[in-house]
Amino acid sequence: MKQNYFYAITLICVIILLVVVMFIPTTSGPQVDPIVTPTATPTATPTATPTATPTATPINSGHIVPIEFTSLYVKTSASFSSMLSPSVNIITDGIGLKKYTSMYNDEQLKTNVVEFDEIYFSEKALIIIAIQETSSSNINNVVKVVKVDDKVILCQIERHIALVGTSDMAMNYIIIQVDNKDIASVETAIVE
Repeated sequence: MKQNYFYAITLICVIILLVVVMFIPTTSGPQVDPIVTPTATPTATPTATPTATPTATPINSGHIVPIEFTSLYVKTSASFSSMLSPSVNIITDGIGLKKYTSMYNDEQLKTNVVEFDEIYFSEKALIIIAIQETSSSNINNVVKVVKVDDKVILCQIERHIALVGTSDMAMNYIIIQVDNKDIASVETAIVE
């Protein structure tokens, strides 16, 4: 009888320990910044290949103007190991969009941007951010888009990392739609 109580108490202690361990946040392993690391790509004209250059510090000074935007999110199973992530491109015409989509050769992306034609680009422009994720469960959302000193577009992205991720790579395209007049003098786009 005493032995049954011992086993019951041991089993209850083990269950309590497991429950406690499951709800204690871990500090081991890689620490992930909730905001995507800042990078920049010169994008005055559409380029054939996306490149990114890390910025030393976020932009904290200068004349900052919020930009109205709408965003479209495209998640695909494609991954491009040679691409710096995130990459940022400003697309101002149909030719630039065609170059961009042919660079990635991603059918899901092409399907989602088919509506953006020369008529669209007569008043609007696109800022396309491509982010590789280690899990398709991770989500990236645009928080705000601002213009700094009329030369730089700063896109603030909020990154949500899934508590339980999958082991599949994903390419997340964030397609930000803005007015042409808001980016007329812009030379660089940055993700923060």
